[in-house]
Amino acid sequence: MAEEDRTFKTGFLDTLTEQQAESLAKLKELVNESEYAEAINARPEGDKYLLKYLRATMKDKKKKRIFYVPAAYTRLISTWQWKLDNNVKERGEKQDLLQEVYPRYYYKDYKAKTVVWIQRQGEFGTNVKGTHLKKEEWYQCVGHNLMNMEFDLHELSEECGEEVTGYISIADMKGLGLGMMNPTRVGILKMLAGIAAENYPETVDKIIIVNAPWVFSRLYEFAKGFLDADTVSKFTISNKPLTELFPDVFDLDLLPKEYGGNNDIVVPHPLDARRK
Repeated sequence: MAEEDRTFKTGFLDTLTEQQAESLAKLKELVNESEYAEAINARPEGDKYLLKYLRATMKDKKKKRIFYVPAAYTRLISTWQWKLDNNVKERGEKQDLLQEVYPRYYYKDYKAKTVVWIQRQGEFGTNVKGTHLKKEEWYQCVGHNLMNMEFDLHELSEECGEEVTGYISIADMKGLGLGMMNPTRVGILKMLAGIAAENYPETVDKIIIVNAPWVFSRLYEFAKGFLDADTVSKFTISNKPLTELFPDVFDLDLLPKEYGGNNDIVVPHPLDARRK
């Protein structure tokens, strides 16, 4: 294995450098002195949960794997305050409506050793309306889904006997149009990107863009303006079949047929989406 690859693997519970181990111990001290100590210490992931916040502070993830405790602590506390303010622990009253407006199909893939999350992002981005949900409803319902995703990833880690660091998002861009540039839709998309990036670090591992129309390249350059660099680095954009792009990765009996698998299930279309 190349030196760069070995360095990249540090920062996890069984590969901590001395500086990283000391940083983890310091962060735990700070957490135990905070008003959120009981809630944070009750997380089933234990130290692995705190390490997500520490890894997120690294300036160069491939060369200099140094943790920055003050930044990690500030973000951790801010995240927990956001979660409490928006009551993400509880299922929102509009949770069913969210599934209609922003539907997802997701499942544990034991072959890929991850959770696969499929959404029709093109149709959603082009047709979502400001009247669908209020800002606080987006926060609670989307936050609740992402919290459950964190628990699913931990549960899968326990079942697989190794740490599963993030899920795979398959974003179907079919139906994407310039209507996404509507200011209200841009605001909603920025808000959703912020919920995940700011409050759920290292929850997504890969973002695979499929069925991208010609307009996607133009819109993607615009969208990169409100995505952090770490998120952008996780994108794979291709119109090749998933089974060709990632051969022998997915359990084909679970992957829907329209994405190269054997499953007859149809990924739901967003509410009000105009489909050909």
